[in-house]
Amino acid sequence: MERSIELPKGRAVNGGPADRSGHDIGMDEPRLRVTVEPHGWTFETAPDQSLLQAGLAAGVRLPHSCRNGTCRACITQLRSGEISYRIEWPGLSREEKAEGWILPCVACARSDLVLDAPQATRPAAAPRPTVLTAPKPPVASVDVSPDTLPTTTQK
Repeated sequence: MERSIELPKGRAVNGGPADRSGHDIGMDEPRLRVTVEPHGWTFETAPDQSLLQAGLAAGVRLPHSCRNGTCRACITQLRSGEISYRIEWPGLSREEKAEGWILPCVACARSDLVLDAPQATRPAAAPRPTVLTAPKPPVASVDVSPDTLPTTTQK
């Protein structure tokens, strides 16, 4: 079953103004589809937008920290599709690249993609924390009639 992420009304995937389908107004470049497994979430990206930026704009939170390809917090397995990098040599070994590992913070889609990112979250879909409230203490009844008030005498 395929699930799509709904964008706020009037906003495009990159956060700019959008038409009714969620695409940038006046945008001529192709939109590419990114599917995040095992969740089945999808979002669109432009070829010049990092996968991390596109995911965050669409409400999909991929783990990240540095956003420049050095910390490796966002490392994700590419199941299918083709990407390119914004930097010459991202923080991956040749072996990791050959095994399909990518860094979404500096990777741009060149085709529709399927990512294996079980650590991804959707904050809007996360369960809301239960708010606990303490029981209210009983209200003490205080008799403030003139007969019960302490009296003082002036000297």
